[in-house]
Amino acid sequence: MSAAEIEAYLGTTEFSKGQIEQIAQAADHNDMYVKVVIFRQIAEAAFKIFDARLLLRKQRIFMPAAIHDRFQSLIDMLSAAQVERELQHQHPNIPRNSWGKGITTYHAEGNKAYDELAAAVNERLFRTEPD
Repeated sequence: MSAAEIEAYLGTTEFSKGQIEQIAQAADHNDMYVKVVIFRQIAEAAFKIFDARLLLRKQRIFMPAAIHDRFQSLIDMLSAAQVERELQHQHPNIPRNSWGKGITTYHAEGNKAYDELAAAVNERLFRTEPD
């Protein structure tokens, strides 16, 4: 792609002006594009985790402690994976397994934790309905 084509394409994205300049000026446009996309995904995850923590804090009066603790545990698991991914992105020369087990734990236990939390919430909400 020519420089004009790259800039035209990047203008259609939600990238900031600085990110567009970073990609356009990079020696390897594809590599920098991937780095920017990954950085944005990591940052978006951090914002969503923050929002989830805030929502849980506000809604905790409406749930028993056991349900609150399950939500908190799942949010902590997500947060650990997000922080580990951010460190991997910021320090690509350090071996990936140096930062902990947040991502591995999330991949191994995340779906099960979601399912168990959903079952606990459904049981709480619909406990009087017959099966």
